[in-house]
Amino acid sequence: MKVDGRPDIFLDLRARALGVKPSDLNLNFLPPDAAYGALMDLNINGAHASVVGFSNGEASIYLSSGGGFIGGGQRAAVSSAAKAFVTAASNIRSQLKPVSRFHLPNDGITSFYVITPEAVLFGEEWDDQLTSGNSPFRPLFSAGQDVISAYRTLPITP
Repeated sequence: MKVDGRPDIFLDLRARALGVKPSDLNLNFLPPDAAYGALMDLNINGAHASVVGFSNGEASIYLSSGGGFIGGGQRAAVSSAAKAFVTAASNIRSQLKPVSRFHLPNDGITSFYVITPEAVLFGEEWDDQLTSGNSPFRPLFSAGQDVISAYRTLPITP
């Protein structure tokens, strides 16, 4: 997808995150079903935010409206939140299905992708179910929100 003749950076960064291989993170000898990455897509009034975390502590937030946050894994709070996000993703793997296309969620839905050496797994849930706590995806949603909160605690540097 292009915007005004330029590549859509948001979609490119999101696609790259979903395509990260264990070797890109210096993770060797992972079992085929081991989760090493998680991505949560939020639809906020028609704009999207992708929250990404990896088991090595790397984390990013990409915004479809432009901008985002990259490189927070060097900070303890973000690294810890990213690792917890992947752990939560690992715990819900059995409720997800393998996919090869990575669509963005419609309004009122949050989507989740779990990255393993064998496949990228997918699930989605209505936002009201996530916020009411009546969803098996609630722990994963909360862990993704914790990545956002960890970034918010970082000092702003010009």
